[in-house]
Amino acid sequence: MPGYDPISLANNVAIIQYNISTSFSWDFTLGVNVTEYTDVYFVRRSLKNLTAMEWYPNDVVSVKASDSQCSSWSNVFSENKGDWMCNNKTTESIFTSKCNVPYGTVYGIMGKTYTLAGVYSHTVVRGDNVCSDSKQLQYYTMFANYFNWAKSVLGYSIRRGTKNKDKSTTVPADFSMRRPDSITISGYSAIGGDLYFLQGVKNHSVPVMADESSTKADPGDESFLSADTGIEYGSALEPVEGDTFVSGSEPVAPSESKSISRGEIIAIAVCVPAGLIIIFLAVFFGLKWRKRRQASRSWDPQLETENLRTVALDIPGATSVDAEAPPRYESMHERNSALAFASAISEVTKSP
Repeated sequence: MPGYDPISLANNVAIIQYNISTSFSWDFTLGVNVTEYTDVYFVRRSLKNLTAMEWYPNDVVSVKASDSQCSSWSNVFSENKGDWMCNNKTTESIFTSKCNVPYGTVYGIMGKTYTLAGVYSHTVVRGDNVCSDSKQLQYYTMFANYFNWAKSVLGYSIRRGTKNKDKSTTVPADFSMRRPDSITISGYSAIGGDLYFLQGVKNHSVPVMADESSTKADPGDESFLSADTGIEYGSALEPVEGDTFVSGSEPVAPSESKSISRGEIIAIAVCVPAGLIIIFLAVFFGLKWRKRRQASRSWDPQLETENLRTVALDIPGATSVDAEAPPRYESMHERNSALAFASAISEVTKSP
């Protein structure tokens, strides 16, 4: 936003537009009236696998700090109370359990309506270490007064989350927070930006943790992203199917996704038929080999000769039984049958 102040972190909002063709549509309701919220949810949503589009379950907390406490830690908050919200809650980082992170997105609740109300801006800590055990507050920029600015940037209308649909949003598109005369407060530090970088996580890499059970990240998997505002809505009033929001004093603990990824489904579809074909061919050729082996073992020239002599003795007029069974291939398949050796029998029945 043009009015962004990197010193006080006032107007810490931005719109990112991707110049890519996609079948996905981003449909959301923007909260424009903070006084109408019956509850507020702070949500952290992390992408587990970019290729398969697997998400960790939402971490959610519904606790906010008082305006007096938030003001005593931040002058920019005290000058612009309607444009901020703060709490003292954090959730476990997807990279390391040694340093927690704030919740990413604020949702304003109006009955069954979930409105996109705000986004994380910065953290104020006592001291200068965001990963220490020192007390800290998380500050969130509320979207209500940036509605017309967002419309002017995007170039299309945005659905307003308000009970009074007839009341227009009159805040000008060039709205900007008031900058306090004194930005810093002695003993407190405002820390914003990439908190994962402050944890020692390099860009596009995930370190291998010594204790795998203490982190949500799978070692070696480089497809972890944080995408808190990327929650789609099927309608203006209902959250997208599969997103579970829970109100409570503590965040919902993440659990591993049990869904099968698209890559795993493809691998199963390819490997199972191929495996069945290999098994079928192995059984087929195994049976053929066994049949041939049994046939070769059962053929016995001496036995065939004795059979021929027995048959010759039963033929009237035979004067000689001096005959041998020729070792022919056919006898392997037509053993124990005198008809298979007609030529040999004719030789036996001939008179000398």
